[in-house]
Amino acid sequence: TNGDGKLTCTLEVRCDTLLGKLDQMAPEKAALVPENGILLETVELEFNGGESVFDVFRKVLREEKIHFEYVDASAYDSVYIEGIGNIYEFDCGPQSGWMFSVNDVYPGLGCSAYTLADGDVIVFNYTCDLGADLGADYEKESLLKRIQMNKQKKEPATENKETVESLPASSQSVLNN
Repeated sequence: TNGDGKLTCTLEVRCDTLLGKLDQMAPEKAALVPENGILLETVELEFNGGESVFDVFRKVLREEKIHFEYVDASAYDSVYIEGIGNIYEFDCGPQSGWMFSVNDVYPGLGCSAYTLADGDVIVFNYTCDLGADLGADYEKESLLKRIQMNKQKKEPATENKETVESLPASSQSVLNN
């Protein structure tokens, strides 16, 4: 808590893994990667008990007018982050996309399924190799096996997309191509 009984956490969004791989991306996508690889500098915020990583992620990115898109895969009890700052899954290869860590641990579940605790440090990172380039501490095989097991257990996901409407004009042309 920050001294007055309120719960606090921090949030940061990074894609610095892309800095050495810009040549592997489409030029219009590479142009979206910030020079320092940070889409959102670390911010501290208050949250209510029971809120998820996704709750604070959505709140902060909307406030900061940072574009993001996700799929609500309700059959999996979570959302999947497809893109942040117009940088999407697969923009840097077939094993690339967004992952999040809490207190330096990649939990291996969706961000709307992770309930926050006071003092949590949340970082969304872009991976080019299913998390191996981020030091994610789980094996690719176990992740793929877990996904396959979930697919067998559950009904197909009903996907609902939501895109923040506050896109910078420069991003509009990229999306419309």
